Amino acid sequence: YGQLGDASNNNERNFVKVVSSGVSAVAAGYGHSMITKHDGTVWATGENNNGQLGEGSNNGRTGFGRVAQINYGGWCMVMLTCLADYQVFLEPF
Repeated sequence: YGQLGDASNNNERNFVKVVSSGVSAVAAGYGHSMITKHDGTVWATGENNNGQLGEGSNNGRTGFGRVAQINYGGWCMVMLTCLADYQVFLEPF
């Protein structure tokens, strides 16, 4: 589905480096992957038939693209979790 984010739909048997720096968290779902960067932005790649990438369409991606702006009102996200076809963002309370 492109969830590796390496601009392909290939299956890989070895680790593939796709983002060189600035990543603070990684999460993987059934057919999609998401990362957060140190600047607080969220990026996603892979299957998107249910809109799970959060970028406003149902089109899948084979490379990481920034998802819709998430406004935390000055707070930072503390956890990102991907499940089968959706993700959960946890912010401090």
